[in-house]
Formats: sequence, structure tokens, C-alpha cells
Amino acid sequence: MNPERVSVEGKRAAFAETIDSVAFQRERYFPTLDGLRAVSILLVITWHVDQRMWWYLSGYTGVLIFFVLSGFLIHTLLLREEDRSGTVSLKAFYLRRSFRILPLYFTVLAMYGVMLRLPMLARQANAFRAALPYYLTGFNDFAPLAPFNQSWSLGVEEKFYLIWPALGFLVLGAKRKWRLPSMALLAAVPLFVGAHGHLGMFVPYAIIMLGCTLGACLDSARVYGALRRFIGGIGFFLVPAAFLLFHMLLGFYPDRSRILFGYLLIGYTVSTALLLAWCVMGRSLFHRLLGSRWVRYIGQRSYGIYLVHLICLSIMQRLLPPISPLRTRLLFLATAALSLIVAEVLYRWVEHPCIALGRRLQDRWLRNKRPQEIISPALK
Repeated sequence: MNPERVSVEGKRAAFAETIDSVAFQRERYFPTLDGLRAVSILLVITWHVDQRMWWYLSGYTGVLIFFVLSGFLIHTLLLREEDRSGTVSLKAFYLRRSFRILPLYFTVLAMYGVMLRLPMLARQANAFRAALPYYLTGFNDFAPLAPFNQSWSLGVEEKFYLIWPALGFLVLGAKRKWRLPSMALLAAVPLFVGAHGHLGMFVPYAIIMLGCTLGACLDSARVYGALRRFIGGIGFFLVPAAFLLFHMLLGFYPDRSRILFGYLLIGYTVSTALLLAWCVMGRSLFHRLLGSRWVRYIGQRSYGIYLVHLICLSIMQRLLPPISPLRTRLLFLATAALSLIVAEVLYRWVEHPCIALGRRLQDRWLRNKRPQEIISPALK
């Protein structure tokens, strides 16, 4: 058990209702984060439909939000497993992760292969075949420009999660006091070096690590208490305002080759992490709206939407050529609607059943595991 698991929040929030660290640890589901997923995937679609028309939305930042969110959620789950049992089972994690990501991924990859045989899409088939070896081996972020290239972010995530759980909970598990400083360093250094135009390929990994660092911060009752006092006070207004400010500034300053853009990106990712804390701690009308049923519905299917939206866009562009601003808006709505329909079918028949199967296999293995198969440095 985490020795800091005590309530040290102090004063009640001045401006907004927030939950304490004990309530946070009891939470098993954060509906507002599904709402944030919904916003993120809609941002991504605006970017791919017409980034010039919706330049002020900086739609590509939807992927950055996904990175921070992913790191936060996965590291939080691993920390809670460690707090609960004193151990982290890497085999169970990789089993769960594989059934969460891979079945839908390969299903959609096969769909792309079939769809690109259609006459209206056949011109893209050669580029897809050239990129296929990268798509099949997890090196999507190194693939040449081709259909399904939005999966570059999945290549980044899978390589990150292949390494970090073992590094964070096996190598650093016996020295937990070094874990949070190490994580903060691994997040900060690539971001600042990347801001100066060097080692840019490591920036996405650093953004995921920033999300992991947030998870570690909220796992500490002392840090949680400090953040709670800030977010429950003036931070309730400052955090979303800072996020929106950096979001707009990225749109106004699109030149990614300049140092200023790099520092704006740092500000944006840090404000995104604070926004996540704001989402999970706060209780307000806006939180209820962000966690409402239909917003959550889109967010829960955001992975499928992300995988299929470019092929849906290619189809809808033939039916609704974006020859005017009105047609472009209709194209966005049609692409989002078609992507949601396809994602819903995949969610019901592939994604959700495979996630459930992965959990059953994980539970069965954990019941029958041998002690020597479990990594348990936390109790050493």
C-alpha cells in the first residue's frame, strides 16, 4: 500500500467542487476522459478534412491529447495494481493490451486492403502495399506516406508500452522514490531538446511519458492535495483557459521549424496534462456535459473512428467534393457520421468482444500464476 495514501488536501475548494484523493482512488471509470476522447477525434477529423479551413482548431493536436490521456490512464492502472497487490504482472498487461489494440487494428488493416481494390480507391493501392511491412511490424511511424498512415501514432504507443512497464516497474520498482523524478526527466528532456529542433522523433514518446507522470503525481496524496487546492480554486478557470490559449496559439503560429513553436508545444502538452487533472478532479455542469451519454458514446468508439476515418473520408470525397465552404462542412459531417457507423459495427463485433476475451484470459492466468512468474519489486 502506498504510504502516502492519506487525506492531506486541507482546505475545501473555494470556487468548485472537487474530489479528494481517497475518492479518486476509488474511481474505476472517468466519464469526462471519454468526453475528451470525443473532442480529440473530432479535432483530428477536421484536420484531415480541411486543415486550411479549420486552421484555428489545430486539429492535429487531437493526437497529442490522445498521447497524454493514454499515458495517464495506463500508468494509473499499473500503479493501482501495484498498490493493491504489491506486484505488476507484465504478462497480464501485455495480454490485456494486445487484445485491446491488435484485433481491431488488424481488422481495419484488412479492410483497407480490401477497400483499396475498389476502382475509386485503386490509385492508392501501390502506396499501401509499400507501407504494409511497416504496418505489420509496429513501425508505422517510419512508413512512407500511404493510406492508413494515421496509424503512425499507434506505432509510437506500442513501442512505448513495450518498454516502459518493464522499465518503470521492474527496473525502478525496487526504488520507487526514483520513479517519479526519472519520469519527469524522461518527459522534460526530449520536449526541450525537441523544441530546439533536435531528436524530434522522441517528442511523441515524451508526451506519453508526461501523461504517465501525471498519473504518478495523482497517485501521491500530497501532490494530489496540492493540485486539488489549485484546481478547486483559481485553477478551475486558469487550467481550461491556458489550454484554450495554447490551442489557439498553435493555430496562429503553424511554423513548426521555429523554436517558438516548440515551446508552444511544451505549453500545450503541459496544459493538456493539467486539463486531464481538472477533468478527473472536478465536479461541475461542464464536467457533466463532457461526461454525458452521447459524448461518452463517441469517445468510447474513438479508437475505431480514428482507424477508419481516412478511408471513410476518401469515399465521401468522391460523393461530396469539397468545392465550397458549405460542401466542406457537409463533408466533415458525412465523414464523421460514416466513421461512427463503421466504428459502432466494429465495436460491437470486434473491439468489445476481444477486450472482454483479453480480460477473461488475464483473469484465468492470474488465478493460476506461479509466484516466480510475477514481478514484485515493490515489496523488496
